[in-house]
Amino acid sequence: MKKTFTTSKLIAVILLLIGNLSYAQDIEITWGKEEINKKKATYIGGVIGSDQNGYFFTREVYGGLFSGPTKTSVIRNNMDHETESTFELPSKINGKDAVRQGLYRINNETVLFLSQLDKKADVNKLYYVSLNSSGEKIEEKLVDEINYKGRKDKGSFGIHYLDDQKQFLITHNEGYSKKGNEEVNYKLYTEKLSLIWDKAIELPYKDKAFSIYGYQTDDNTNVFLYGSLTIDKKTERKTVFAYYHKTQKLEEVEVGFGKAARVSDVNYSYYDGALNFTGFYYDTKGGIQGVCITKINTNTLETILEKNVPFSKKDLLLFTTERNAKKGKGIIQNFDIKNIIVKENGDFFIVGESYQVVVTTYTDPKTGVTRTTYTYYYRDLMVVNVSKNLEIKWVSKVPKNQVSVNDGGRFSSFVLAYNEENFYFLFNDNPKNLSPKTKPEKKGKYLCATAKTKKSVVNLATVNLKNGELENEIFFKSKNKHAFIPKYQERLNSKQILVYAEKGKSYQFGILSVGK
Repeated sequence: MKKTFTTSKLIAVILLLIGNLSYAQDIEITWGKEEINKKKATYIGGVIGSDQNGYFFTREVYGGLFSGPTKTSVIRNNMDHETESTFELPSKINGKDAVRQGLYRINNETVLFLSQLDKKADVNKLYYVSLNSSGEKIEEKLVDEINYKGRKDKGSFGIHYLDDQKQFLITHNEGYSKKGNEEVNYKLYTEKLSLIWDKAIELPYKDKAFSIYGYQTDDNTNVFLYGSLTIDKKTERKTVFAYYHKTQKLEEVEVGFGKAARVSDVNYSYYDGALNFTGFYYDTKGGIQGVCITKINTNTLETILEKNVPFSKKDLLLFTTERNAKKGKGIIQNFDIKNIIVKENGDFFIVGESYQVVVTTYTDPKTGVTRTTYTYYYRDLMVVNVSKNLEIKWVSKVPKNQVSVNDGGRFSSFVLAYNEENFYFLFNDNPKNLSPKTKPEKKGKYLCATAKTKKSVVNLATVNLKNGELENEIFFKSKNKHAFIPKYQERLNSKQILVYAEKGKSYQFGILSVGK
């Protein structure tokens, strides 16, 4: 069974930038001192939360090239980036090894989920552990389990923190079945892990044919599973299964997207009594033609909005050729929606990124050794301004062409900040794309190998919110500086963002301030 889990919100506010001192009128960053990971195979794992006085991040020690972390510590720094406390996360339950399934910072506590196989009883167990700021255990409890007796597949747990509703939805699947129907086991908990309700549900489709995309809950703690049913090689049907726990009813509704032949991975959210689906839609020739928006009432499962908003020929020409646009072909690149930002007047902006992973497997004919290479491509950005009346005001293209191998795209993708006037996109780029000597039609097309940080620069791409006009400039040169990692960030408040950068074994945290 294929599974793709995404966390979606109607309003995604990510204000994240990099800099050295003050590079733009409304942007300023103050770096902390340089720190060094002194021990071998030690890395910063990421930021897990913050409060008014400081922030928490993880440091991980790895035992080998293909092993997971053997030790994870949580460090608390104050806002001056001074370390106030450090504690190691538990990796055992009842004295036996366990595997970390989730890590969160909620209500001044570190929340940890660990799974453990009870081989004598043939049971896969999931535990919840909460720790205070000193690492002392507050609570430990068993929250779910899978009986896998007689099966090789031990099953899997899914932990979905629905922060808008302040709830944990714990799901588990009891193992892949070629012949059996899809089974989903729900347990809905409060943030403090008090059980609200639980239910095992069998869906009316075969396990191998149905893919789960995501979950939402409404104000009445009902659960809505969004997924896709494969009809044949060319046809998929998007659907939502709604489980109403008070009546114990399971209902299904097909999610329509107008006349779209297919849609991208949509942004899926719950807001104001409705499930919201926003994505890019494709024509029968395989190209993106515009934006699709669908809303479904969670009480009645009635479709209250289903609309395709097409791009103009001018919009299409930003991403395709005159010849293709004239023939009615859409945009060939695949775009994932990264952000949806809603203004007070009801207008909103969609930010999409062209993303692709290419998997190459090679077997040496002499030795029989097989090697697999993962190549990550992070390409152009698309910004779409849609009015509250669902009309496209403008479309802007931010040219970008990044590649890396076997690193998960660590230094790739982009960061985004904005104020009332502009979007500010920052990303590692090839300096040729910003050189005044480069012809306009070639700018943005030169490849940037993002792992080679000394050879890249940071591109500051500014998009005007009124008309979508784009300006590019060098934010700073990466040589001899710490390289910013876009995926590590924490919004401290409406004006300040915690940012992170690396150079070899050394690292720095900084606090970014955005004006206006």
